[in-house]
This record gives sequence, structure tokens and C-alpha cells, in this order.
Amino acid sequence: MALGLRRLLQTNGNAFSPPADVLVDDEGVTVHLDVPGLDADPAAGDPGLARDSPAFNLVVVGDAGRLSRAGPLPPLRIIHCSVEPGRAVPRAGAVAVERALRRERGDFTVSGERARLMLGEDHLARLDAIVAPLLAPGRPTVAWCRHAAALPALGRLADAVVVDSDAGAFDAPAGPRVVDLAWLRTAPWRERIAALFDPPAERSLIEAVRIRHHPVSERAAVLVLGWLSARLGRLPGARAVEADAEVRAPGISRIGLSSGCGRSVVIERTRRGLRVFERPPDGPERRWTAAGPARGEGLILAEGIRSALLPDSGFAAALTWSSDDLVDPA
Repeated sequence: MALGLRRLLQTNGNAFSPPADVLVDDEGVTVHLDVPGLDADPAAGDPGLARDSPAFNLVVVGDAGRLSRAGPLPPLRIIHCSVEPGRAVPRAGAVAVERALRRERGDFTVSGERARLMLGEDHLARLDAIVAPLLAPGRPTVAWCRHAAALPALGRLADAVVVDSDAGAFDAPAGPRVVDLAWLRTAPWRERIAALFDPPAERSLIEAVRIRHHPVSERAAVLVLGWLSARLGRLPGARAVEADAEVRAPGISRIGLSSGCGRSVVIERTRRGLRVFERPPDGPERRWTAAGPARGEGLILAEGIRSALLPDSGFAAALTWSSDDLVDPA
């Protein structure tokens, strides 16, 4: 049976005409967030529903439109927190829950539950207290956040947080696993470098790296440089990360690598994929086009959400090596 979930949140009192579900007392305003139709536990009382219940909770702070363009996702309970500047009282949206059914292998299964909360900027610091009662219990919680002010609260609430450091600097919350979309965007570049410098003996000869990127994508370039340094076990002798104002699309536009034996490799982004220019120590230059990085932002976000609960040793190593002295200004 659908159970309404209720959470009491103390906020500062303001002069306004409260709606019916807001009680005013001497200490402030007590806000009752009641989301009808959202089960406390989707499988409670009926073990047969466990198969169709949400695989995990997804808390979205801000950009829900981008989520709608994401690729296939497992069944989710989505709590969409819409941030409205100036809002003093949090409220549940008019369409609180959407239950979508899809036919899969002859059976109807629950593909998603969605609740919408309308919050003010002042509520982000205690977002964990507002959202926690709406989560499906016993399931992991992943957060997709575009508001830096909400990250500390999400760190207390979520098992993993998906961020996009290309969209702005942020301080990673302590505790949960962090998935950075800027890192996921670099996958085709990292795969191509690994293939070109295989076996590891070839990779160990790399001496110089130069990466060019869109002005907003410096973080992605630094992460690639950190990943390569981790694979080498050392910093490349000469290294540079350069912004290119002429690049139209965000992301990395060009990576150049050279080794001590005289081999050089240049990888450039084109409309058809990654264009590779390879010059061996003693031979003519070779050119060819490899696949990637033509992945839409929706697919990248879906990958980030799906993989949020899985360990990524490559990202951890790249972060470790992405120190302030990683980039050689010379």
C-alpha cells in the first residue's frame, strides 16, 4: 500500500501566508513534506515486488533536463530537487510520483519512480535531512549534482556522487565515491594512447606530453596527464596543458606524445573520430582515423550513474597524480 512519507524540517520563520501543510509556531516554520504515492519500501509486504523495485536511489540536484536525455538506466527512484532562488519553504511538486511501466521479456516491470521537490538555495546545506525520508530503504543512493553548495550534504547522504568538474571547480565531498564526468569524457583518448603504446616497454619511453583543450575543459586534460603519469610511474620530462580558444566543442582537441627513441604520436579530434599521426624513429609518417570520441552527453551521464557504485582505480590514480605541480608551465 502506498504510504505518504513525512519529514519535519525546521526553517527560519518569514512573513508569508502559509499553505495548509505548513504549521507556524513560536520557533519558526515546521514544513511537512508529504509525497503521496511514494512507498516507504516498494517491496514491503510483497516479496514478489522485490525484483521490480528500484535498483538504487538517484538524487538529482538541478539539471533534470540532461537526465532525460541519458541512455538506458536500471530501475531508479529519482528524487529531483529543483532549486529556486528566493524560495523560503520547500514543497513537493504537483506531480510527485511517476511510475512508468515497460514490457520486458513478456512482463511489466517498474522502470522508475520520480518525486520532485522544490527547494531554495538556503536548503541545500541540509539537503540530506530533507531527502533521506524519501529514499527507498536498503538501496544504494547515487547523487547527480550541479550545485557545489549541496555537495557537503550529499556527502552525508549518498554512497556515490556524480559531478562534472568541467562545469566548474568543486571540493569533492568526503566519504562517498566520486564519479567525474570530465574523466569519463576522456575514455576514448586514454584507450587510444594505451593501444598505441603497448606493450608497456613502449609506454615507458614517453618523455614529452602536450595536451590542447577547449577553455572549459582544463580539468579533463589534467586528468589525462595525471592518468598517464600514474601509468608511467613518473611525471613526463616535458608536459604542458594548453587552452585553445579556437576549439568550438568542449573537451580535449589534441594530444601530442614523443618518446626518447625518436617516435612521435599526435592524436587530433575530428568529426569522424580521432585522427592519429604516427612517425616512427626511422620511417615515413602514418595516418589513420580511429573511433571516438563521438559520444553524446546523455550517454556519458548514463555511464556515470550506472558505474557510480563500481570502483575505478584509474580515476583514483589520476587524482593522486593531478597535483598542483603536475603541469609544467614551460
